[in-house]
Amino acid sequence: MGQRTVIRTRRRRRWKTAVPRRAAAGLVILALAVLFPPRADARDLVVQSAFPSGMAAFSESERRISEGVESLTGGSLTLRFVGAGGIVEPQHLLEAVREGAVPVGFDWMGYHADRVPLGGLVGSMPFGPTPRELSGWLYAGGGLSLLERGYARLGIVVLPCDMLPSAAGGWFKTEIRSVEDFKGLRIRIAGLGAEVLERLGSESSQEPVAQIYNALEEGRLDAVEFAAPLVDQSFGFHHFTKYYYFPGWHQPASLNILLVNRDVWDSLKEGERAALRKTCRENVLLGLAEGVARQTEAVDAAVARGIEVRRFPDPVLARLRAVSREVVAEAASRDPLAADALASLSEYVEQARRWSALQALPR
Repeated sequence: MGQRTVIRTRRRRRWKTAVPRRAAAGLVILALAVLFPPRADARDLVVQSAFPSGMAAFSESERRISEGVESLTGGSLTLRFVGAGGIVEPQHLLEAVREGAVPVGFDWMGYHADRVPLGGLVGSMPFGPTPRELSGWLYAGGGLSLLERGYARLGIVVLPCDMLPSAAGGWFKTEIRSVEDFKGLRIRIAGLGAEVLERLGSESSQEPVAQIYNALEEGRLDAVEFAAPLVDQSFGFHHFTKYYYFPGWHQPASLNILLVNRDVWDSLKEGERAALRKTCRENVLLGLAEGVARQTEAVDAAVARGIEVRRFPDPVLARLRAVSREVVAEAASRDPLAADALASLSEYVEQARRWSALQALPR
């Protein structure tokens, strides 16, 4: 029989209601093993996603990752993705991987600001790098090494594994004509962008993905920010909003990652680790290549449904940028590694943009 999916870590620090969650985790993984029995010589790992099963873009990435790893290892390692809440609630995913209750997680880095300041900073940097700039920094500018150090503190191996296009600016029930319109606005937004809007008077919240629609329907939210248009369109936000704003100032790049429990990682064969790294890197590059055209199609679909697509006014963007600089600087100052990452990333982006400016052709 194949090796067991869950390998307990040596550290046993519990989080709230840990025992019930671990019991539930065991039942879910056992059920998956019965439904999808692995080969006798195969290693079968359950990967819990922070996103609901079947969500556009995310589910495609999960499929590519699973197929890529299985192909490169000749079937000796397989990944079984389960959707948000399949083992633990999404907000507990990082801790569950650290403890070993979940062997592997698939998550957005911006959710980890409290535990991994570097991850929160890089994953949700307002007015930060573009997807291409962020991927360049990770793979050619020393960023990956810094990222690995940040998660290693928790006993987690991190693999950048999915790059989405820039997020939209959000779905709004009312117009945004000036920064005054943010005062009292109840908006679902995650990451450092939430802190920026709070400083401008908004009331931010981070409803789990599955609850956003109901919050809009019940009138508990005035606006919603979630992801890029291709992902957004599957949620039906257009039923309760009138305006779709751009640009996604709060999240120009969106990086999703695989979180692998350190003991699980150490138990893998070297070829299996290499397969995970290679598959994730290829998936990031594929996301860069195919993402843009599909986003414009989704924007066109929103217009066809009666949504008004707008850009935030330039004075609004200028004020958002000024406040964002303060928030980013403060976030970096809370952790030396985050400060190093911000300095490294800023230097890389400056060099990349100098080159782009030199090569820019008139349009």
